[in-house]
Amino acid sequence: MDPDATQALFGIVQGGTDLELRKESAERTIEIGFPGYAMGGLSVGEPRDLTQEVVELTSSICLPTSAVSDGGGTPEEIAAYAALGLT
Repeated sequence: MDPDATQALFGIVQGGTDLELRKESAERTIEIGFPGYAMGGLSVGEPRDLTQEVVELTSSICLPTSAVSDGGGTPEEIAAYAALGLT
């Protein structure tokens, strides 16, 4: 991403908690070629262990490109997501 840019268009990976849909969404979104990527479609209503699995899968596909979490999480989960490389 250009550090002098004032705006960036992010591709948002969707798929809910379905790991296959999430993987397909990530791969197809990356094919388009955005400056950065976000994980959407998660909130704090899903089972926490399933949310963690979805975040780990999605971040492993989206990284090392830039990725952000576009959803909720507890303060502890946000710290864990940062440890995975998400911003």
